[in-house]
Amino acid sequence: MDELLSQRRNWRLAAMLDASLWVAGGLALASLFGVAGSMPGSYVVSVWTVIGGAVLGLGAFVNGSCVFGTVAKLGAGYRAYALTPLGFFLGCWALAGEHATAVAQPSTTLQAASVVALLFAA
Repeated sequence: MDELLSQRRNWRLAAMLDASLWVAGGLALASLFGVAGSMPGSYVVSVWTVIGGAVLGLGAFVNGSCVFGTVAKLGAGYRAYALTPLGFFLGCWALAGEHATAVAQPSTTLQAASVVALLFAA
């Protein structure tokens, strides 16, 4: 957003959208050919969801970049950013199953991403 507002260009936003479409398209193709495995489950939103989002936001503030930016910096060779995925994994592992209530229906958000990717690919 800073790039969009201060420099009047959208290169990073376009790159993030491009990467998102590639991932969604890859998942759609993998699902179509039966090699995707299973999609992540859906869970009921609770106070733990809000706490997790706040901790993720605090981590992004301390890191100075969002999740996409962190992955990009890690890919660019900044080894200090390797702690971010490790911290995310440890946080998920620490609360796995403790406070999560699965829902009966699959995630419509994850299903919609594959449909949108196929529409853009056509």
